[in-house]
Amino acid sequence: MGFSFIEIEEQKSRLIFLLFLFLMLFYFIVAWLLIIPFNLVFFSRISGVFLPTLKQMLIAFILAVIAGAAHWSISVNGVVARALASIGARPVDEKDIFHVKFKNIVEEASVAAGGRRVEPWVIPVSALNAFALSDFSGRAVIGVTEGLLAKLNRSQLEAVIGHEFGHILSGDSIMTTITSSLFGIYSSLMDGIRRIFESGRHTRFSRSRGGGGVYIFLVLVYLILAVTKFMSKLLNMFISRQREYRADAIAVRLTRNPLALAEALHLISRGWRGAYLSSEHLASIFIVNPVHNNLDESESFFSDIFSTHPPIKKRIAIAVDMAHINVKNMEDELKQKSVPAERMSSTIQEVEQPEEDRWFAVDSQGQWQGPFAFGQMAAMPWITAETWVHKEFDSKVQYAWQNDDIRGLLQGNGAQHGRYSCPRCNFALKDVLYEGVPLWHCSGCAGNLVERSKIMRILTRRQQGFSAEVEQMGKVIKTTVKHSQISTKAGGSFGSAQLFNCPLCRRPMRRQFYNFDYLVEIDLCLYCDIIWFDKNELEVLQFLYEQHDELK
Repeated sequence: MGFSFIEIEEQKSRLIFLLFLFLMLFYFIVAWLLIIPFNLVFFSRISGVFLPTLKQMLIAFILAVIAGAAHWSISVNGVVARALASIGARPVDEKDIFHVKFKNIVEEASVAAGGRRVEPWVIPVSALNAFALSDFSGRAVIGVTEGLLAKLNRSQLEAVIGHEFGHILSGDSIMTTITSSLFGIYSSLMDGIRRIFESGRHTRFSRSRGGGGVYIFLVLVYLILAVTKFMSKLLNMFISRQREYRADAIAVRLTRNPLALAEALHLISRGWRGAYLSSEHLASIFIVNPVHNNLDESESFFSDIFSTHPPIKKRIAIAVDMAHINVKNMEDELKQKSVPAERMSSTIQEVEQPEEDRWFAVDSQGQWQGPFAFGQMAAMPWITAETWVHKEFDSKVQYAWQNDDIRGLLQGNGAQHGRYSCPRCNFALKDVLYEGVPLWHCSGCAGNLVERSKIMRILTRRQQGFSAEVEQMGKVIKTTVKHSQISTKAGGSFGSAQLFNCPLCRRPMRRQFYNFDYLVEIDLCLYCDIIWFDKNELEVLQFLYEQHDELK
Protein backbone atom coordinates (compact mmCIF):
# COMPACT_ATOMS: atom_id res chain seq x y z
CA MET A 1 0.00 0.00 0.00
CA GLY A 2 1.65 3.19 -1.12
CA PHE A 3 0.89 6.49 0.52
CA SER A 4 2.26 9.99 0.04
CA PHE A 5 2.81 12.20 3.07
CA ILE A 6 2.05 15.24 0.89
CA GLU A 7 -1.32 13.72 -0.02
CA ILE A 8 -1.93 12.91 3.63
CA GLU A 9 -1.24 16.51 4.68
CA GLU A 10 -3.51 17.84 1.93
CA GLN A 11 -6.32 15.47 2.90
CA LYS A 12 -5.89 16.31 6.58
CA SER A 13 -6.06 20.05 5.84
CA ARG A 14 -9.26 19.58 3.85
CA LEU A 15 -10.86 17.58 6.65
CA ILE A 16 -9.83 20.13 9.28
CA PHE A 17 -11.35 22.91 7.16
CA LEU A 18 -14.50 20.80 6.79
CA LEU A 19 -14.69 20.35 10.56
CA PHE A 20 -14.43 24.09 11.17
CA LEU A 21 -17.10 24.81 8.52
CA PHE A 22 -19.34 22.25 10.20
CA LEU A 23 -18.95 24.04 13.54
CA MET A 24 -19.77 27.44 12.05
CA LEU A 25 -22.76 26.02 10.18
CA PHE A 26 -24.05 24.43 13.37
CA TYR A 27 -23.83 27.65 15.36
CA PHE A 28 -25.34 29.65 12.49
CA ILE A 29 -28.34 27.28 12.34
CA VAL A 30 -28.76 27.48 16.12
CA ALA A 31 -28.69 31.29 16.01
CA TRP A 32 -31.13 31.30 13.06
CA LEU A 33 -33.55 29.01 14.93
CA LEU A 34 -33.36 31.16 18.08
CA ILE A 35 -34.13 34.33 16.10
CA ILE A 36 -37.48 32.89 14.90
CA PRO A 37 -39.14 32.65 18.38
CA PHE A 38 -37.58 36.03 19.22
CA ASN A 39 -39.28 37.60 16.18
CA LEU A 40 -42.54 35.81 16.94
CA VAL A 41 -42.66 37.36 20.41
CA PHE A 42 -41.49 40.90 19.63
CA PHE A 43 -42.05 41.68 15.93
CA SER A 44 -44.71 39.44 14.39
CA ARG A 45 -47.61 41.66 15.53
CA ILE A 46 -45.93 44.76 14.13
CA SER A 47 -44.55 43.53 10.80
CA GLY A 48 -46.22 40.16 10.44
CA VAL A 49 -42.81 38.71 9.58
CA PHE A 50 -41.06 36.25 11.88
CA LEU A 51 -38.25 34.94 9.63
CA PRO A 52 -34.79 36.45 10.26
CA THR A 53 -33.98 39.60 8.35
CA LEU A 54 -30.77 40.09 6.37
CA LYS A 55 -29.33 42.15 9.22
CA GLN A 56 -30.22 39.47 11.75
CA MET A 57 -28.67 36.79 9.53
CA LEU A 58 -25.46 38.82 9.35
CA ILE A 59 -25.41 39.08 13.14
CA ALA A 60 -26.07 35.34 13.37
CA PHE A 61 -23.15 34.68 11.01
CA ILE A 62 -20.77 36.83 13.07
CA LEU A 63 -21.89 35.10 16.27
CA ALA A 64 -21.46 31.70 14.59
CA VAL A 65 -17.88 32.53 13.60
CA ILE A 66 -17.06 33.71 17.14
CA ALA A 67 -18.74 30.70 18.79
CA GLY A 68 -17.15 28.26 16.34
CA ALA A 69 -13.69 29.74 16.88
CA ALA A 70 -14.12 29.65 20.67
CA HIS A 71 -15.38 26.06 20.58
CA TRP A 72 -12.48 25.05 18.33
CA SER A 73 -9.89 26.71 20.54
CA ILE A 74 -11.26 25.18 23.75
CA SER A 75 -11.47 21.71 22.17
CA VAL A 76 -8.04 21.72 20.54
CA ASN A 77 -5.87 23.18 23.31
CA GLY A 78 -4.62 20.43 25.63
CA VAL A 79 -6.74 17.81 23.90
CA VAL A 80 -4.24 14.96 24.38
CA ALA A 81 -3.78 15.65 28.09
CA ARG A 82 -7.56 15.76 28.63
CA ALA A 83 -8.10 12.50 26.77
CA LEU A 84 -5.34 10.75 28.75
CA ALA A 85 -6.87 11.95 32.02
CA SER A 86 -10.34 10.84 30.89
CA ILE A 87 -9.27 7.24 30.27
CA GLY A 88 -6.95 7.07 33.29
CA ALA A 89 -3.72 6.51 31.34
CA ARG A 90 -0.34 6.84 33.05
CA PRO A 91 3.27 7.17 31.84
CA VAL A 92 5.29 3.96 31.67
CA ASP A 93 7.14 2.82 34.78
CA GLU A 94 10.76 2.47 33.72
CA LYS A 95 11.41 0.01 36.55
CA ASP A 96 8.70 -2.37 35.29
CA ILE A 97 9.95 -5.07 32.89
CA PHE A 98 6.71 -5.19 30.86
CA HIS A 99 6.59 -1.40 30.58
CA VAL A 100 10.21 -1.25 29.48
CA LYS A 101 9.49 -3.82 26.76
CA PHE A 102 6.56 -1.72 25.56
CA LYS A 103 8.67 1.45 25.56
CA ASN A 104 11.44 -0.28 23.59
CA ILE A 105 8.98 -1.47 20.94
CA VAL A 106 7.57 2.06 20.58
CA GLU A 107 11.09 3.43 20.14
CA GLU A 108 11.92 0.75 17.56
CA ALA A 109 8.73 1.53 15.65
CA SER A 110 9.58 5.22 15.82
CA VAL A 111 12.93 4.58 14.16
CA ALA A 112 11.28 2.43 11.47
CA ALA A 113 8.70 5.18 10.88
CA GLY A 114 11.28 7.89 10.29
CA GLY A 115 12.01 9.08 13.81
CA ARG A 116 8.56 10.40 14.78
CA ARG A 117 8.64 10.95 18.55
CA VAL A 118 5.81 9.13 20.31
CA GLU A 119 5.11 8.87 24.05
CA PRO A 120 4.21 5.44 25.49
CA TRP A 121 1.37 5.38 28.06
CA VAL A 122 -0.38 2.57 29.92
CA ILE A 123 -3.96 2.20 31.20
CA PRO A 124 -3.97 0.19 34.48
CA VAL A 125 -6.85 -2.19 33.65
CA SER A 126 -6.98 -5.87 32.72
CA ALA A 127 -8.87 -5.22 29.47
CA LEU A 128 -7.24 -5.78 26.07
CA ASN A 129 -7.10 -2.58 24.04
CA ALA A 130 -4.79 0.08 22.61
CA PHE A 131 -5.15 3.66 21.42
CA ALA A 132 -3.41 6.53 19.64
CA LEU A 133 -3.70 10.29 20.20
CA SER A 134 -2.09 13.31 18.56
CA ASP A 135 -2.63 17.05 18.24
CA PHE A 136 -1.57 20.08 16.22
CA SER A 137 1.46 20.75 18.42
CA GLY A 138 3.06 17.53 17.19
CA ARG A 139 2.50 15.61 20.40
CA ALA A 140 1.70 11.95 19.77
CA VAL A 141 0.82 9.18 22.22
CA ILE A 142 0.44 5.43 21.87
CA GLY A 143 -1.12 3.65 24.81
CA VAL A 144 -1.99 0.09 25.74
CA THR A 145 -3.76 -1.56 28.65
CA GLU A 146 -2.01 -3.69 31.26
CA GLY A 147 -4.06 -6.63 30.00
CA LEU A 148 -2.63 -6.23 26.52
CA LEU A 149 0.94 -6.14 27.85
CA ALA A 150 0.29 -9.31 29.86
CA LYS A 151 -1.59 -11.36 27.24
CA LEU A 152 0.26 -10.60 23.99
CA ASN A 153 3.73 -11.81 23.06
CA ARG A 154 6.33 -9.46 21.62
CA SER A 155 5.50 -9.96 17.93
CA GLN A 156 1.77 -9.48 18.58
CA LEU A 157 2.48 -6.37 20.63
CA GLU A 158 4.69 -5.04 17.82
CA ALA A 159 1.78 -5.48 15.39
CA VAL A 160 -0.62 -3.56 17.65
CA ILE A 161 1.88 -0.73 18.11
CA GLY A 162 2.48 -0.72 14.34
CA HIS A 163 -1.27 -0.31 13.86
CA GLU A 164 -1.38 2.68 16.20
CA PHE A 165 1.68 4.16 14.48
CA GLY A 166 -0.28 3.78 11.25
CA HIS A 167 -2.96 6.10 12.61
CA ILE A 168 -0.34 8.69 13.55
CA LEU A 169 1.59 8.49 10.26
CA SER A 170 -1.54 8.66 8.10
CA GLY A 171 -2.93 11.67 9.95
CA ASP A 172 -6.01 9.72 11.05
CA SER A 173 -5.07 10.00 14.72
CA ILE A 174 -5.16 13.78 14.78
CA MET A 175 -8.56 13.76 13.09
CA THR A 176 -10.09 11.26 15.52
CA THR A 177 -8.55 13.06 18.51
CA ILE A 178 -9.86 16.47 17.45
CA THR A 179 -13.25 15.13 16.35
CA SER A 180 -13.69 13.26 19.64
CA SER A 181 -12.91 16.42 21.58
CA LEU A 182 -15.15 18.68 19.47
CA PHE A 183 -18.25 16.53 19.70
CA GLY A 184 -17.52 15.20 23.16
CA ILE A 185 -18.71 18.56 24.50
CA TYR A 186 -22.13 17.94 22.95
CA SER A 187 -22.29 14.43 24.41
CA SER A 188 -21.49 15.79 27.87
CA LEU A 189 -24.21 18.45 27.57
CA MET A 190 -26.74 15.84 26.43
CA ASP A 191 -25.84 13.61 29.38
CA GLY A 192 -26.33 16.54 31.76
CA ILE A 193 -29.77 17.41 30.36
CA ARG A 194 -30.77 13.74 30.39
CA ARG A 195 -29.84 13.50 34.08
CA ILE A 196 -32.03 16.54 34.80
CA PHE A 197 -35.02 14.84 33.17
CA GLU A 198 -34.32 11.50 34.87
CA SER A 199 -34.02 13.11 38.30
CA GLY A 200 -37.38 14.83 37.94
CA ARG A 201 -35.97 18.32 38.39
CA HIS A 202 -37.65 19.42 35.13
CA THR A 203 -41.06 19.01 36.84
CA ARG A 204 -40.00 21.50 39.51
CA PHE A 205 -38.90 23.86 36.74
CA SER A 206 -42.27 23.58 34.97
CA ARG A 207 -44.22 24.29 38.20
CA SER A 208 -42.20 27.34 39.16
CA ARG A 209 -42.88 30.79 37.76
CA GLY A 210 -41.34 31.02 34.34
CA GLY A 211 -40.29 27.40 34.66
CA GLY A 212 -42.20 26.37 31.58
CA GLY A 213 -39.86 28.46 29.50
CA VAL A 214 -36.85 26.75 31.08
CA TYR A 215 -38.37 23.35 30.34
CA ILE A 216 -39.03 24.25 26.68
CA PHE A 217 -35.51 25.68 26.39
CA LEU A 218 -33.96 22.44 27.73
CA VAL A 219 -36.01 20.35 25.31
CA LEU A 220 -35.02 22.61 22.40
CA VAL A 221 -31.34 22.49 23.34
CA TYR A 222 -31.48 18.70 23.70
CA LEU A 223 -33.07 18.32 20.26
CA ILE A 224 -30.45 20.59 18.70
CA LEU A 225 -27.68 18.60 20.37
CA ALA A 226 -29.25 15.32 19.20
CA VAL A 227 -29.31 16.60 15.62
CA THR A 228 -25.69 17.72 15.99
CA LYS A 229 -24.70 14.31 17.29
CA PHE A 230 -26.37 12.69 14.30
CA MET A 231 -24.54 15.09 11.97
CA SER A 232 -21.27 14.23 13.69
CA LYS A 233 -22.00 10.57 12.95
CA LEU A 234 -22.42 11.46 9.29
CA LEU A 235 -19.13 13.34 9.39
CA ASN A 236 -17.55 10.36 11.09
CA MET A 237 -18.53 8.23 8.10
CA PHE A 238 -15.97 10.09 5.99
CA ILE A 239 -13.06 9.58 8.39
CA SER A 240 -13.91 6.44 10.37
CA ARG A 241 -14.05 2.84 9.16
CA GLN A 242 -11.50 2.93 6.36
CA ARG A 243 -8.84 4.31 8.67
CA GLU A 244 -8.68 0.98 10.55
CA TYR A 245 -7.97 -0.95 7.35
CA ARG A 246 -5.33 1.64 6.43
CA ALA A 247 -3.67 1.37 9.86
CA ASP A 248 -3.68 -2.44 9.64
CA ALA A 249 -1.91 -2.21 6.28
CA ILE A 250 0.71 0.19 7.64
CA ALA A 251 1.27 -2.14 10.62
CA VAL A 252 2.04 -4.97 8.21
CA ARG A 253 4.45 -2.72 6.30
CA LEU A 254 6.28 -1.75 9.50
CA THR A 255 6.47 -5.24 11.04
CA ARG A 256 6.31 -7.45 7.93
CA ASN A 257 4.31 -9.88 10.06
CA PRO A 258 0.60 -10.01 9.08
CA LEU A 259 0.11 -13.22 11.09
CA ALA A 260 1.06 -11.44 14.33
CA LEU A 261 -1.50 -8.74 13.56
CA ALA A 262 -4.20 -11.35 12.92
CA GLU A 263 -3.33 -13.14 16.17
CA ALA A 264 -3.41 -9.89 18.14
CA LEU A 265 -6.81 -8.90 16.73
CA HIS A 266 -8.13 -12.40 17.45
CA LEU A 267 -6.98 -12.30 21.09
CA ILE A 268 -8.36 -8.79 21.58
CA SER A 269 -11.72 -9.76 20.07
CA ARG A 270 -12.08 -12.71 22.47
CA GLY A 271 -11.13 -10.74 25.57
CA TRP A 272 -12.76 -8.01 27.61
CA ARG A 273 -12.22 -4.68 25.87
CA GLY A 274 -12.76 -2.38 28.85
CA ALA A 275 -16.28 -1.01 28.41
CA TYR A 276 -15.79 1.70 31.04
CA LEU A 277 -12.54 3.01 29.55
CA SER A 278 -14.14 5.83 27.64
CA SER A 279 -17.15 7.90 27.01
CA GLU A 280 -18.86 7.13 23.74
CA HIS A 281 -17.11 10.02 21.99
CA LEU A 282 -13.67 8.50 22.72
CA ALA A 283 -14.42 5.03 21.33
CA SER A 284 -12.84 5.85 17.96
CA ILE A 285 -9.34 6.30 19.41
CA PHE A 286 -9.08 2.59 20.36
CA ILE A 287 -8.01 -0.33 18.17
CA VAL A 288 -11.39 -1.97 18.92
CA ASN A 289 -14.51 -0.37 20.34
CA PRO A 290 -14.36 -0.71 24.16
CA VAL A 291 -18.14 -1.13 24.17
CA HIS A 292 -19.29 -4.15 22.17
CA ASN A 293 -21.55 -2.96 19.36
CA ASN A 294 -23.34 -5.30 16.94
CA LEU A 295 -23.12 -2.61 14.26
CA ASP A 296 -19.33 -2.88 14.38
CA GLU A 297 -19.59 -6.48 13.20
CA SER A 298 -21.93 -5.82 10.26
CA GLU A 299 -21.50 -4.20 6.87
CA SER A 300 -24.29 -1.88 5.82
CA PHE A 301 -24.99 1.78 5.21
CA PHE A 302 -26.12 2.25 8.82
CA SER A 303 -23.04 0.43 10.11
CA ASP A 304 -20.83 2.79 8.14
CA ILE A 305 -22.58 5.77 9.74
CA PHE A 306 -23.12 4.66 13.32
CA SER A 307 -20.18 2.35 14.09
CA THR A 308 -16.66 3.50 14.80
CA HIS A 309 -14.82 0.36 13.71
CA PRO A 310 -15.09 -2.13 10.83
CA PRO A 311 -15.91 -5.81 11.53
CA ILE A 312 -12.95 -7.30 13.37
CA LYS A 313 -13.53 -10.68 11.67
CA LYS A 314 -13.02 -9.01 8.31
CA ARG A 315 -9.84 -7.33 9.54
CA ILE A 316 -8.54 -10.70 10.77
CA ALA A 317 -9.43 -12.34 7.46
CA ILE A 318 -7.52 -9.68 5.50
CA ALA A 319 -4.43 -10.04 7.71
CA VAL A 320 -4.57 -13.84 7.54
CA ASP A 321 -4.87 -13.67 3.76
CA MET A 322 -1.70 -11.56 3.62
CA ALA A 323 0.02 -14.28 5.69
CA HIS A 324 -1.13 -16.91 3.13
CA ILE A 325 -2.94 -19.12 5.63
CA ASN A 326 -6.59 -19.47 6.63
CA VAL A 327 -8.32 -18.38 9.82
CA LYS A 328 -8.75 -21.94 11.15
CA ASN A 329 -5.02 -22.68 10.83
CA MET A 330 -4.25 -19.40 12.57
CA GLU A 331 -6.58 -20.26 15.45
CA ASP A 332 -5.08 -23.76 15.76
CA GLU A 333 -1.55 -22.34 15.90
CA LEU A 334 -2.67 -19.79 18.46
CA LYS A 335 -4.14 -22.52 20.66
CA GLN A 336 -0.82 -24.38 20.57
CA LYS A 337 1.02 -21.20 21.54
CA SER A 338 -1.41 -20.60 24.41
CA VAL A 339 -0.78 -24.01 26.04
CA PRO A 340 0.75 -22.94 29.36
CA ALA A 341 4.30 -23.98 30.00
CA GLU A 342 5.43 -24.96 33.49
CA ARG A 343 4.96 -21.82 35.52
CA MET A 344 7.72 -20.29 37.55
CA SER A 345 7.68 -21.19 41.23
CA SER A 346 8.89 -17.70 42.08
CA THR A 347 9.14 -14.51 40.09
CA ILE A 348 10.97 -12.46 42.70
CA GLN A 349 14.13 -10.98 41.24
CA GLU A 350 16.37 -8.82 43.38
CA VAL A 351 17.33 -5.46 41.93
CA GLU A 352 21.06 -4.89 41.93
CA GLN A 353 22.00 -2.20 44.44
CA PRO A 354 25.25 -0.90 45.87
CA GLU A 355 26.17 -2.58 49.13
CA GLU A 356 24.44 -0.78 51.99
CA ASP A 357 26.28 0.57 55.01
CA ARG A 358 25.55 -1.01 58.37
CA TRP A 359 25.56 0.97 61.60
CA PHE A 360 26.20 0.55 65.32
CA ALA A 361 24.32 2.73 67.83
CA VAL A 362 24.52 3.35 71.59
CA ASP A 363 21.31 2.34 73.41
CA SER A 364 19.76 3.98 76.49
CA GLN A 365 21.99 1.82 78.74
CA GLY A 366 25.12 3.13 77.08
CA GLN A 367 25.83 -0.15 75.26
CA TRP A 368 26.73 -0.41 71.59
CA GLN A 369 24.11 -2.36 69.61
CA GLY A 370 24.17 -3.56 66.03
CA PRO A 371 25.12 -3.71 63.31
CA PHE A 372 21.80 -2.52 61.84
CA ALA A 373 20.80 -2.06 58.24
CA PHE A 374 19.79 1.49 57.42
CA GLY A 375 16.08 0.68 57.20
CA GLN A 376 16.11 -1.13 60.56
CA MET A 377 17.23 2.01 62.38
CA ALA A 378 13.89 3.75 61.72
CA ALA A 379 12.12 0.97 63.64
CA MET A 380 14.33 1.38 66.75
CA PRO A 381 12.41 3.72 69.10
CA TRP A 382 15.48 4.38 71.25
CA ILE A 383 17.49 5.80 68.35
CA THR A 384 17.14 9.60 68.37
CA ALA A 385 18.96 12.52 66.82
CA GLU A 386 21.27 12.60 69.89
CA THR A 387 22.22 8.90 69.69
CA TRP A 388 25.90 8.11 69.10
CA VAL A 389 26.42 6.08 65.92
CA HIS A 390 29.24 4.82 63.73
CA LYS A 391 29.51 2.81 60.54
CA GLU A 392 30.64 -0.77 60.55
CA PHE A 393 34.42 -0.96 59.94
CA ASP A 394 34.69 2.79 60.62
CA SER A 395 35.79 4.05 64.04
CA LYS A 396 34.48 7.58 63.51
CA VAL A 397 31.70 8.22 66.08
CA GLN A 398 29.08 10.93 65.49
CA TYR A 399 25.60 11.98 66.52
CA ALA A 400 22.80 10.54 64.41
CA TRP A 401 21.72 14.03 63.35
CA GLN A 402 25.16 14.66 61.85
CA ASN A 403 24.51 12.09 59.11
CA ASP A 404 22.11 13.46 56.47
CA ASP A 405 20.59 10.07 55.62
CA ILE A 406 19.94 9.06 59.24
CA ARG A 407 18.58 12.51 60.10
CA GLY A 408 16.14 12.30 57.17
CA LEU A 409 15.12 8.80 58.21
CA LEU A 410 14.40 9.87 61.80
CA GLN A 411 12.35 12.80 60.48
CA GLY A 412 10.14 10.39 58.56
CA ASN A 413 11.74 11.05 55.19
CA GLY A 414 12.97 7.55 54.52
CA ALA A 415 11.04 7.56 51.25
CA GLN A 416 13.42 10.03 49.69
CA HIS A 417 16.30 7.67 50.41
CA GLY A 418 14.42 4.59 49.21
CA ARG A 419 15.20 2.62 52.38
CA TYR A 420 12.48 1.06 54.51
CA SER A 421 12.19 -1.55 57.24
CA CYS A 422 9.72 -4.40 57.46
CA PRO A 423 6.70 -3.44 59.61
CA ARG A 424 6.57 -6.99 61.04
CA CYS A 425 10.19 -8.01 61.73
CA ASN A 426 12.18 -4.78 61.17
CA PHE A 427 14.42 -6.36 58.55
CA ALA A 428 15.54 -4.00 55.81
CA LEU A 429 13.23 -4.30 52.80
CA LYS A 430 14.84 -5.10 49.46
CA ASP A 431 13.93 -3.66 46.07
CA VAL A 432 12.76 -6.61 43.96
CA LEU A 433 10.82 -7.31 40.79
CA TYR A 434 7.73 -9.47 41.27
CA GLU A 435 5.94 -10.46 38.05
CA GLY A 436 8.10 -7.74 36.51
CA VAL A 437 6.66 -5.14 38.92
CA PRO A 438 8.97 -3.21 41.30
CA LEU A 439 8.09 -3.61 44.99
CA TRP A 440 9.76 -4.16 48.37
CA HIS A 441 10.29 -7.64 49.81
CA CYS A 442 11.31 -8.77 53.28
CA SER A 443 13.71 -11.70 53.27
CA GLY A 444 12.98 -12.26 56.96
CA CYS A 445 9.21 -12.86 57.01
CA ALA A 446 8.62 -13.07 53.21
CA GLY A 447 6.15 -10.16 53.27
CA ASN A 448 5.74 -7.66 50.42
CA LEU A 449 5.16 -3.90 50.39
CA VAL A 450 3.34 -2.77 47.23
CA GLU A 451 2.00 0.54 45.96
CA ARG A 452 -1.73 0.11 45.47
CA SER A 453 -1.55 1.49 41.92
CA LYS A 454 0.66 -1.47 40.95
CA ILE A 455 -1.61 -4.24 42.23
CA MET A 456 -3.54 -4.53 38.96
CA ARG A 457 -0.29 -5.14 37.05
CA ILE A 458 0.52 -8.10 39.31
CA LEU A 459 -2.98 -9.55 39.09
CA THR A 460 -3.08 -9.24 35.30
CA ARG A 461 0.21 -11.09 34.72
CA ARG A 462 0.43 -14.86 34.93
CA GLN A 463 4.00 -15.96 35.55
CA GLN A 464 3.76 -16.73 39.26
CA GLY A 465 3.17 -20.35 40.20
CA PHE A 466 1.21 -21.26 43.33
CA SER A 467 2.23 -23.63 46.10
CA ALA A 468 -0.20 -26.18 47.52
CA GLU A 469 -0.43 -24.04 50.67
CA VAL A 470 -1.48 -20.95 48.68
CA GLU A 471 -4.06 -22.89 46.68
CA GLN A 472 -5.52 -24.38 49.87
CA MET A 473 -5.75 -20.94 51.51
CA GLY A 474 -7.45 -19.59 48.40
CA LYS A 475 -10.00 -22.40 48.34
CA VAL A 476 -10.82 -21.83 52.01
CA ILE A 477 -11.49 -18.15 51.31
CA LYS A 478 -13.67 -19.02 48.28
CA THR A 479 -15.68 -21.44 50.41
CA THR A 480 -16.06 -18.79 53.13
CA VAL A 481 -17.37 -16.26 50.61
CA LYS A 482 -19.77 -18.78 49.09
CA HIS A 483 -21.31 -20.11 52.30
CA SER A 484 -21.02 -17.17 54.70
CA GLN A 485 -22.61 -13.77 55.06
CA ILE A 486 -19.75 -11.31 55.52
CA SER A 487 -21.01 -8.22 57.31
CA THR A 488 -17.84 -6.19 56.80
CA LYS A 489 -18.30 -4.04 53.74
CA ALA A 490 -15.73 -4.04 50.94
CA GLY A 491 -12.63 -2.30 52.12
CA GLY A 492 -13.99 -2.04 55.67
CA SER A 493 -11.50 -2.20 58.51
CA PHE A 494 -11.39 -4.69 61.38
CA GLY A 495 -12.56 -2.39 64.13
CA SER A 496 -9.89 0.04 65.20
CA ALA A 497 -7.04 -2.49 65.14
CA GLN A 498 -3.77 -0.87 64.13
CA LEU A 499 -1.25 -3.63 63.75
CA PHE A 500 1.67 -2.04 61.92
CA ASN A 501 3.23 1.34 61.24
CA CYS A 502 3.73 2.28 57.60
CA PRO A 503 7.39 1.81 56.60
CA LEU A 504 7.20 5.03 54.56
CA CYS A 505 5.50 7.58 56.80
CA ARG A 506 5.49 5.73 60.17
CA ARG A 507 1.73 6.36 60.58
CA PRO A 508 -0.51 3.49 61.75
CA MET A 509 -1.75 1.21 58.97
CA ARG A 510 -5.28 -0.20 58.83
CA ARG A 511 -6.04 -3.91 58.56
CA GLN A 512 -8.89 -4.73 56.20
CA PHE A 513 -9.99 -7.01 53.36
CA TYR A 514 -8.56 -6.23 49.93
CA ASN A 515 -12.18 -5.92 48.78
CA PHE A 516 -15.45 -7.80 49.16
CA ASP A 517 -14.75 -10.12 46.20
CA TYR A 518 -11.30 -11.13 47.44
CA LEU A 519 -11.34 -11.51 51.23
CA VAL A 520 -7.58 -11.39 51.69
CA GLU A 521 -6.43 -9.50 54.77
CA ILE A 522 -4.08 -6.63 54.03
CA ASP A 523 -2.56 -3.68 55.88
CA LEU A 524 -3.21 -0.37 54.13
CA CYS A 525 -1.63 3.03 54.67
CA LEU A 526 -4.25 5.57 53.65
CA TYR A 527 -1.67 8.36 53.50
CA CYS A 528 0.88 6.66 51.24
CA ASP A 529 -1.67 4.47 49.40
CA ILE A 530 0.57 1.48 49.96
CA ILE A 531 -0.29 -2.08 51.02
CA TRP A 532 1.57 -4.56 53.19
CA PHE A 533 0.99 -8.25 52.37
CA ASP A 534 2.14 -10.83 54.92
CA LYS A 535 3.63 -14.08 53.67
CA ASN A 536 1.45 -15.74 51.00
CA GLU A 537 -1.23 -13.00 51.09
CA LEU A 538 -0.23 -11.52 47.74
CA GLU A 539 -0.05 -14.98 46.16
CA VAL A 540 -3.49 -15.89 47.54
CA LEU A 541 -4.91 -12.68 46.06
CA GLN A 542 -3.41 -13.63 42.69
CA PHE A 543 -4.86 -17.12 42.92
CA LEU A 544 -8.36 -15.81 43.72
CA TYR A 545 -8.19 -13.25 40.92
CA GLU A 546 -7.13 -15.85 38.35
CA GLN A 547 -9.86 -18.26 39.48
CA HIS A 548 -12.44 -15.48 39.15
CA ASP A 549 -11.04 -14.42 35.77
CA GLU A 550 -11.30 -17.95 34.38
CA LEU A 551 -15.02 -18.03 35.23
CA LYS A 552 -15.78 -14.93 33.12
